[in-house]
Amino acid sequence: MTDNSILANNLMLGFNYSKKKKQAIVAEGGGFRNIFSAGVLDAFISSEFDDFDIYIGVSGGAMVLSSYVGKQYKRSARIITEIAAHPDFLSAKRYIAGGDYLGLDVLMDIENKVYPFDYETALKNIADKDFIIVCTDVDSGQPVYMRPDAKHWNLYLKASGSLPILTRSPVDIQNKHLLDGALSSPLPVARAIEMGAERIVVIRTRPIGVQESHIESNIEGIISSYLYRELPMVQKVIREHAGIYNRANELMQNPPKGVEIIQIAPPEVLECSIAHQTLRTLKNDYRLGMEMGMDFVNSI
Repeated sequence: MTDNSILANNLMLGFNYSKKKKQAIVAEGGGFRNIFSAGVLDAFISSEFDDFDIYIGVSGGAMVLSSYVGKQYKRSARIITEIAAHPDFLSAKRYIAGGDYLGLDVLMDIENKVYPFDYETALKNIADKDFIIVCTDVDSGQPVYMRPDAKHWNLYLKASGSLPILTRSPVDIQNKHLLDGALSSPLPVARAIEMGAERIVVIRTRPIGVQESHIESNIEGIISSYLYRELPMVQKVIREHAGIYNRANELMQNPPKGVEIIQIAPPEVLECSIAHQTLRTLKNDYRLGMEMGMDFVNSI
């Protein structure tokens, strides 16, 4: 097993994974870093491993989880690799002109037309389960936990992936104005516990225990005060983001009695970042995810 890659309370102390419990999987967001998550979940697909009752995805984590329940091997990796090479996905020129730096419409076109999502298989697989896409309500600053249907699934993914600062405007869905779920609930383990999960597998895109910097949140808060000057609750949640993230980390390190949490995370910072990558770094991070996903499956 990769050193320090998979941590669980009691995992290495006679932990009995086979004991039936209500189980959840949570996928953290991370932009291009989600190529690692895609690797983990492709290892699960190839091993026909899916013991989960609850699926909760945030931002890019929601996209890779969607491919997972659709049983579409390598779909997420191909989408991430293709948008990385697309000249219109990231555009400083568009951003300076008042548009979004992040071209989510490009992503949606690739998801819908080039590598279409298998709604039929996905809906069949989650028919008696819970699948949640996390977004942030810009009017309240609170997380909203959306249960997608075939009509709105990709639109919820677009909203959840509307990264703050990189995108200017929220996505409107059913009278809600939504942005990136990672703003208000970057690691929604508490939500999984509220839903009755007794064992939670968390796929991370950052090393275990990494703390969010309040300095970074303050800088983002300054930028957001201009970009979101008409959305005060968005400004507020951006300023508070570090505390939200760090409290979720603390919960995972010290879960309540009766709850087991397993984190599958890179042992070191991934080569890709949220918005920067190369073909080489994408391949390396995907390969690492595949290896660690197989480590996990083999360990149980």
